[in-house]
Amino acid sequence: MLLPSLVALLLLLLALDEVTADRVFAGSENYRIALAVKSTASPFFAVSHNGCVDAARRLGVTCMYVGPSEGVDAVEQARIITELVDNKEVDGLAISVIDAPTITPVIAHAVANGIPVVTFDSDAPDSLRRSYIGTNNTFLGQQLAKVLKQLVPDVTEATYAVVSAPNPNIQEREAGFKGALDPDQWTEISISPSDMEGNDTLAIVQIQEFGRLKPTAIVPMMGAPMRAEGWRPFVNAHPSITMVVADGMPNQLELLSENYADGLVAQKPYEMGSMAVEVLYDLLQGKKLVPDFIGTNLLEHTNIPLVLPELVVDQNLIGDLRFVGFILFGLVFFIAASFCAWMWMHRSVRVVMVSQPKFVYIIALGVVLMAAAMVPLGFDDSTADDGGTAICMSTPWLGILGFALTFTGLFAKTARVKMIFQAQAVGSRPSEAQVLRPFLVLLLANVVVLTVWSIVDPLTYVRIDHEGTDGWNRIVSTYATCQSENVVPYMVPLAILNLGVLIIGNWHAYQTRMIKSEFSESKFIGLSMASMLQAMLTGIPLLFLVRDNPQAYYLILVFMIFVISMVILVLMFVPKIVYAIGTKDMDLSEQNQLIQKQIQDSIEAVQFSSSRGFSSRNLTSELNNTIIHEQEDEEDHDEGDEQSNQSLDEPEPTVEDPIIDADCSFARRSQVAGYNGETDKARLSPMEGNRAKVSQPTLLKDTAFPGLESEQTLATEDQSDSAESSPGAVTMVPTTGQNSFLKKRIGVATGNTAGYDSTPGAFSVQPSGSIDTRSTEEHAVVDEATNTSQRTMFGPDNHEKDLVLKERYRAAMLATAPDVITPEGLDHALDSSSSNHSSES
Repeated sequence: MLLPSLVALLLLLLALDEVTADRVFAGSENYRIALAVKSTASPFFAVSHNGCVDAARRLGVTCMYVGPSEGVDAVEQARIITELVDNKEVDGLAISVIDAPTITPVIAHAVANGIPVVTFDSDAPDSLRRSYIGTNNTFLGQQLAKVLKQLVPDVTEATYAVVSAPNPNIQEREAGFKGALDPDQWTEISISPSDMEGNDTLAIVQIQEFGRLKPTAIVPMMGAPMRAEGWRPFVNAHPSITMVVADGMPNQLELLSENYADGLVAQKPYEMGSMAVEVLYDLLQGKKLVPDFIGTNLLEHTNIPLVLPELVVDQNLIGDLRFVGFILFGLVFFIAASFCAWMWMHRSVRVVMVSQPKFVYIIALGVVLMAAAMVPLGFDDSTADDGGTAICMSTPWLGILGFALTFTGLFAKTARVKMIFQAQAVGSRPSEAQVLRPFLVLLLANVVVLTVWSIVDPLTYVRIDHEGTDGWNRIVSTYATCQSENVVPYMVPLAILNLGVLIIGNWHAYQTRMIKSEFSESKFIGLSMASMLQAMLTGIPLLFLVRDNPQAYYLILVFMIFVISMVILVLMFVPKIVYAIGTKDMDLSEQNQLIQKQIQDSIEAVQFSSSRGFSSRNLTSELNNTIIHEQEDEEDHDEGDEQSNQSLDEPEPTVEDPIIDADCSFARRSQVAGYNGETDKARLSPMEGNRAKVSQPTLLKDTAFPGLESEQTLATEDQSDSAESSPGAVTMVPTTGQNSFLKKRIGVATGNTAGYDSTPGAFSVQPSGSIDTRSTEEHAVVDEATNTSQRTMFGPDNHEKDLVLKERYRAAMLATAPDVITPEGLDHALDSSSSNHSSES
């Protein structure tokens, strides 16, 4: 019983094994895949056949090896494939195409019968094949040229010959090879290329014909000629000819090892045969998507010489191009210096006065610094062997500080004009230091960041290798650049700081857009920013594209800096020059009238004067004198000798007059209402003889007040009307009542004293015992402004305004003459005037 049971179990296991085998073959259906080659006698395709057989065994399919047995005949190949299709002897085709026009209809016939087709080694791209498997033959030709140039470097005139064939893959190799050679260095001989017609012996005959012309190199596009008997004798007879051959069959590798070839570029035929079967199997299994091209790698075999050719590395030095940057910087420096010299020579011209020249000089200095960055950009290791860090770091120092200084001066200038035109009280004059302070803080912040950068992680001069090597894997090209470990911690704060300057400055420019361009450059700031933006949008992308090309990078960068610098200089100076030329035939009075009109137009444009309770006429005079104050001081100094000569007949005052300074700031005039003639005389505490004197005021010029006659002179009578002669005493001198000190001067200036008697209680601070040397014109304009201010100052309907204005007057007077005015006396005078007006009301 045991033995029959064992026999039954064994039979059951065998039956199960047969069922499993049947299922495997039923799943694959034992596909028949044909490998149709150019010639079954070719050792190249014999290797492909090996790959096909191994892949078929692995997948459980059949590999059929078919093709012409003798020679390479496209018609014969087409006949063999057609018979396989018609007889239904094949399920898939892998074809190495001999002639594409001949094989293309055959492929269409197979596809029409439901047989998938792929090509390998040689393609028919216009056919209905599903995929091409094999070498990129154009690339193979390029690699043949690369090996040739590697073996024969540094040639000026060389010749070559090509052994070719009409097959599609061979034609692609030939095109790739010729395209990779420089036609100025390599010339094809007259009888090249030749067609070996699939005959190895014919190929040797053609090579011998080439040898008689003594070319530098002979390059067969296939390995067949090396199979011929005459290859060794030819190489021995022509040792000076370089032999570079496609393919790398075993016989070729043997000849290469024996120095019967100089270089080989081999394909991988085994991989082609194996992958062809795998792709066809996937298509037969229903996989619809396969790549149009499935590439195989190449192998390169060369004889490495004992002594390699001399390596010449292209360092991509800037060289003489650096002089372009030097010349451009010289132009910027010369133009900036010329513009500044012009402003200095024409500093008495009103358009120059009102342009705040000190700020303009700061702008010019910043532009020169920014342009100076072009100088270190031109240095490389062709001009300096050391000091690379200093050269690298000088570029951001000059560029960033120049940019910051330029726009600091530009925007501070605009900010000061804005503050003048939008001052809260008539007479407030923002100083240059007050306006520059926030911008100088930003400039200092730039300096701090740059200093930390220079100490912690400075830019260093390094060389970077370009991609690519020569045939012996050596670097052939490098370029220089300045690098640090991490620039982000420094570039980000610098960008934020300078972006902040631009934002603040553009906001000021926007707020002063309605002010005439003679005072505010808001329009020109906008043009400058637009030009800078255009230059950067054009230049910065180009800089990224050519970063590894130092010559192009340098030229783009220096021209971008030059354009930005010139735009700023031209827009800041040329309009002033044009304006000055347009007014050169005007005298100072006419220029003043024109400037005054523009100030008035600017005030009306921003709708400022009426909303603040001050007359536009007073504000116009204030702005005019505030803007040109600095230049007036210089003119006063130059004319001091002449004025002193004109006043020799008058006694020299012993105490300076603090009433009027050069800017004619009305808030600083010590005039208040409420003086009640002689009965309520207010006297401030006298100065002691040893106290410091008030700084010498600059007498107001008639040129500061357009429209007044410059020929009017000071009436010197009634000098005895001045207050007490005790040294250091200061009194409040009334302008009305029985005291006629100012009354007579106003009468001389205007011919009418009635208008000045209409406002009771006006008085002014006058040093006791001094001689008033103010001109009639000055008294007239000052008191006219005083009357206008008084009409808006105190009154029953302006209680809140009274308090604000009194406080402003008090602060201004104390700031003006702290050594001669006591707070107690001033408070008493102001309180008395307020109570007197209340009682009168």
